[in-house]
Amino acid sequence: MKLEQLKSRLRILKQKAKAFDDSNKQEKVRLFDEHLFQSGGFRTLPCVIETTSLLNKIVTLSQHSTNQGTSEALVEKFSCQLEALERVLAAPLNIKQDPTQQKSLAELKASLAQHKVWEQKLCQLVRDKEQNPHDEQSLIETEQRLQRCRSAMNQIQYTINQRMKFI
Repeated sequence: MKLEQLKSRLRILKQKAKAFDDSNKQEKVRLFDEHLFQSGGFRTLPCVIETTSLLNKIVTLSQHSTNQGTSEALVEKFSCQLEALERVLAAPLNIKQDPTQQKSLAELKASLAQHKVWEQKLCQLVRDKEQNPHDEQSLIETEQRLQRCRSAMNQIQYTINQRMKFI
């Protein structure tokens, strides 16, 4: 994807984040994984700003041809942040209810399929990070993300099973 396309996506996300945060002012629910954003993950706008800043840092590092390992790690983090922001801002959720309870059976099955894709990516990332013994903290964080992904998959599968019993 081209840099201008990424910047355009971030501008759109920034507008959506403002609207989302305005409509959810009273909510004190963490929207994102605590390790994904330094800004806390309770509001979307600071997370979009952080992601934009990370993109700018990646661009600067690529122009200076610095350590490729550092650049790859930053690109991976940027990708995860962008994906998380788009997921949260795609369809504003009523945070007071469990999001899986609001979705249709077809949406739940699609969500489960998407989580399976994420699980595969995270498993591969864990295997890659296991090869680098110097980056143990990153491995631990990735394993934790994998565990949360699997937990979400179990919850979605449970909800699907409950719904199918009553159909």
